[in-house]
Amino acid sequence: MQFKTTPYRWAILFVFCGLFVNLTITLVGFSSYVAQIKTAFGVDKWTVILFITLPTLLYAPMNFAAAWFYAHFKLHHVLKTTALLQFIGGWIRALSFIGDPGNFWLLMVG
Repeated sequence: MQFKTTPYRWAILFVFCGLFVNLTITLVGFSSYVAQIKTAFGVDKWTVILFITLPTLLYAPMNFAAAWFYAHFKLHHVLKTTALLQFIGGWIRALSFIGDPGNFWLLMVG
């Protein structure tokens, strides 16, 4: 198997590094709010901690999935797909606040 570099390699590296930085900031930011999230959504502490650390645990497998997408599809298809998934995730997060106290599971899935 031969590997070929593309002009997009730096953009892809920047996106992956940016996602990891974003993930780290989210993890650190939410870690101090476990008690408040637990109380607001009526879930136990370990559920909140699991969902806070889940993106970090999924980061490596998602990198392999992203690399597969980049290897098998054109860049504009990959970008359109990820933009659509981000859009859907944003609406899921927005809709999770309907009801009282809100739906913790929809918030985290989004």
